[in-house]
Amino acid sequence: MKKLYFLFCIICSFCLVACEENNENLGNAVKPEGDEIFVSVDTFFLPSSNQFINSVYLQNDTLLLGEVYHPFYGTTKADILAQVAPPLNYTYPPTEQNPVVDSLLLFIYYKSWYGASNSPIEISIYELNGDETITYSSEYYSDINVGDYSKKDILMGKTIMTSIDKSVADSIRNDSSYTPVIRYKLEDSYAQKLFELPESVYKNEEDFLKEFKGLYITSTFGSSTMLNISKIDLRLFYHYTRRYEIDGKEVEDVVSSWINFPANKDVRQLNSITHPQKEDFKTKIETIDSLNFVATPASIYTKVNIPIKTIGDQIIQKLNGKTLSLNRAALNLETVNFGETSDIQMPIPSAMLLVREDFAENYFKENNLPLTNDTVAIIGYYNSSTEEYDFDLSYFTKKYIKDYIEQKNTIDELNMLLIPVDVKLNYIDDSSYITGINSLFKISGVAIRSGQHPTSPIKLKITYSGF
Repeated sequence: MKKLYFLFCIICSFCLVACEENNENLGNAVKPEGDEIFVSVDTFFLPSSNQFINSVYLQNDTLLLGEVYHPFYGTTKADILAQVAPPLNYTYPPTEQNPVVDSLLLFIYYKSWYGASNSPIEISIYELNGDETITYSSEYYSDINVGDYSKKDILMGKTIMTSIDKSVADSIRNDSSYTPVIRYKLEDSYAQKLFELPESVYKNEEDFLKEFKGLYITSTFGSSTMLNISKIDLRLFYHYTRRYEIDGKEVEDVVSSWINFPANKDVRQLNSITHPQKEDFKTKIETIDSLNFVATPASIYTKVNIPIKTIGDQIIQKLNGKTLSLNRAALNLETVNFGETSDIQMPIPSAMLLVREDFAENYFKENNLPLTNDTVAIIGYYNSSTEEYDFDLSYFTKKYIKDYIEQKNTIDELNMLLIPVDVKLNYIDDSSYITGINSLFKISGVAIRSGQHPTSPIKLKITYSGF
């Protein structure tokens, strides 16, 4: 009996194991072979090219002044055309108080600069006296013709300075509240001209600008410094005599005063940007197929082509009739320290906007912002540890590729422009939100491995599944 019982237990054990193994494969056994879910990660190489820019839309947020030469990128020169606003409804002391003009001073504030700190730069100031007048509501671009607005025949003054003011103590310059400033006393005739304007021109900006169109500020010597201007003020100093009685005796005081004419947002300030060696730069990079370049202001962008049809056709072939689920699309643009032996290094833009070329011209003009579910533009930030720009194209790619596969559109490819941008953020608790985005106007430059790079071309990695 014991032998029979032992044999019975062994047989039962085999039966249980057989049942468990059958249960594990039961789903696969009953599921049709075509219903298996698969996941794929495909890499697509993207063609790219250089896109030279003749001008950019002026957004009035950043002003550059100066001239810098870079051995690779060439010379960049920036001039300023600035209107100044009157103090509205201002009145001078009455005639009996004998108001007398003293001087007219120009203050140009700058928080940062690019280039050499001790190289001299000569700043010249002319009156805006051309046939054209800057209007507040007009659109302007960085290739503005200065000659239309200033004949450059009336010099209001000039001064020589360096970006670091050695006359200011180190303790003051190192203080976080310190802002470097260029101070210059303009010709006395201009002080008198402003002082003698009738009070009626102080009623509004339009009437004032008919009498004084503004200033043309340019660098006329030096090619090693570019100033990032934060504020411009024109101040008129004057004095008058005040008479009053004390204990029955007449007392006379001389009172000094001044009024400010700021270049603020109530009027317009424009930048004229020129690149005298632009053609030389074009010739220089014609034979560099492995790299593309991005430089600001108003110099060169990179164009990237996303072949929607090619990507869609490959995915359709792999799907084999299954339903598509796009999970992730990542674009990484690798930068290169090109020209690193140069004495002057170009700052690398911290953020790039990858925007559809057909939307790029009006993107900043219309004050657009990139959204999470955007199909026009995406922001990528520079990663200093990997030395690349990272773009999450998941939603962007999902829209165009799914539409192509489902035959909802006829877009076979997308041409995208890579544009350096200045991103404005608002912080609430631990989150940040984009509140504004402008085309970067400071000096910057970076080389990117192109779509034709022999070992590491531009590539888009797409993760998707079918079920």
